[in-house]
Amino acid sequence: MTKDTKYNLSVKVDWSIHTDWLKWINEDYLPAVNALEYFDSVKLYKLHDVDITDGVMYVIQHSVKSTLHYKKFLKEEGYHFNKTMQLKWGNNVLKFESLMQEL
Repeated sequence: MTKDTKYNLSVKVDWSIHTDWLKWINEDYLPAVNALEYFDSVKLYKLHDVDITDGVMYVIQHSVKSTLHYKKFLKEEGYHFNKTMQLKWGNNVLKFESLMQEL
């Protein structure tokens, strides 16, 4: 894996919590994950041209330093961050993860 590898966390946020979630992601999640050693950067993107009837779509894109860093993050930190999001927002946030590598 190279620096051209991205770990994406795609998130659909229900309108009822959107403002609070956006504040939390910007003030808590992004600074905490950016402070870790696993990624070169972590950025938030809003998806456009998607159905927003049920909520807003975002992608949190983590630029992976190496395969070792990615696996270490998942083992040591990823569960904690995902569990925190689930406990805090419940079914108002739907998410899925993907790992992408530039060809």
